[in-house]
Amino acid sequence: TITLNKPEGGQTDYLEDLIKRLEAAEDLETFKKYYSYLLGSRQTLESTKKYYYVTATLEVADGSEEHPFLIRNYNELKNMDLTKHYLLRNDIDLFNYIWEPLGVNKETGAVQEFSGSINGEYSRFGILHSYSIIGLNLQQNINTDEQNKNYYQGLFAKINRSAKLENLTIEVNSININVQYSESSTGNKIYIGALAGVNAGTLNNINVKIKSSN
Repeated sequence: TITLNKPEGGQTDYLEDLIKRLEAAEDLETFKKYYSYLLGSRQTLESTKKYYYVTATLEVADGSEEHPFLIRNYNELKNMDLTKHYLLRNDIDLFNYIWEPLGVNKETGAVQEFSGSINGEYSRFGILHSYSIIGLNLQQNINTDEQNKNYYQGLFAKINRSAKLENLTIEVNSININVQYSESSTGNKIYIGALAGVNAGTLNNINVKIKSSN
């Protein structure tokens, strides 16, 4: 939170530009750099007897609703904590990956539901940007003689009723699901969706585009 109190008639264009850069800082080093500029400018301005009072506080992202984490690339998307809150900071291109649904434990098959939030809109320098997840490839080969097992395909495996997803566009490049069950395999189910295999959460302004499927 950054506040500038200026005297009547004071010229503050330079200071206000620094404040915008401070507000947009995404790491501690960037914040420190512009804050040092800000303090130096304040000392210069005070010598003219025009007093500017500046306070600045760095708010660190902790995954809460008030201070969500940023998702800027594939790794940050893939390693989401499914209980936390997120903002997309860039378009995320998944074209070169076979996506594994978030929440599925590859070793045990256990499924964790997404219970946080994700927003595809991010404000920077006062301008609202909308970001997308593009090139999603869903692929799975199922060959089993197990019984009463559930399979999930989507960006998330399952979305909990407490989760919220908004202002997000997902572009699906391909869906290829091959299923082979033995005669003894009964009661198995597969749930497929671009956003999630199963969704019970709140959706607002979610757009899905699908290129091809098999």
